[in-house]
Amino acid sequence: MAKKKQTFLEFVKSLVATETSGEGPEWWTPLFAFTRAVKTWHKEGVQMDPAFDKADRAMRRLGGWGILELDDVQDAETAYECFAHTWARVRFDSDEGPLEQALAKAKARPLSTAREHGRKMPKYDRFVSLAGWLQVTAGDRDILLPVRQVAALLSTVQCRVSIWRGLATKDGFLTVVEPHNRGRGRATRFRFDTSRWACLMAAAASGCKAHFDFAQQHPPEVERDDSQGASP
Repeated sequence: MAKKKQTFLEFVKSLVATETSGEGPEWWTPLFAFTRAVKTWHKEGVQMDPAFDKADRAMRRLGGWGILELDDVQDAETAYECFAHTWARVRFDSDEGPLEQALAKAKARPLSTAREHGRKMPKYDRFVSLAGWLQVTAGDRDILLPVRQVAALLSTVQCRVSIWRGLATKDGFLTVVEPHNRGRGRATRFRFDTSRWACLMAAAASGCKAHFDFAQQHPPEVERDDSQGASP
């Protein structure tokens, strides 16, 4: 049975619990994190006012903006002022790498693989979410999922990332465009099937699905590589 899709209210409730915990970089204030997460929840190009109105309704149901425990946010008016001020500063650009950008989107719009497996696999789902939103972030280009970086981002070990990459390929979410070659310094290049989730399909660049299908139908030849260790 497929996992029930998280509602926006449930998302905001979990977000409030997370973003008021003090976790994250020093400069990443709870309000900045909150605004950024709300922005990534919506489709690309969403306008600020409708996004705030939706967040305001959710916050009212949860007890009001005061639950964020911010000195400069006591009610909807002050929340709107701070939200609007922060909104323009929230962006995905060269200040962050593509993996970090994708992880922020994955946290806001997580994907579930329960339909394929019939069981809950939350850690695997986090990896699939990261890979899916990385494809959206990259546009119609190949993506890289280096085990060391991904393991650090997902707080796991490198061998587990290797297992997830293989499982996601077997499940048809990922396909290999170019295999790694340690001797030549080439990392594995992937494509992700954005058509498997409507939220990805709506945000993905045109051509993503066609190039995924082409790569899946024309697998690369595996070159001999006697190097040891996990694939980059």
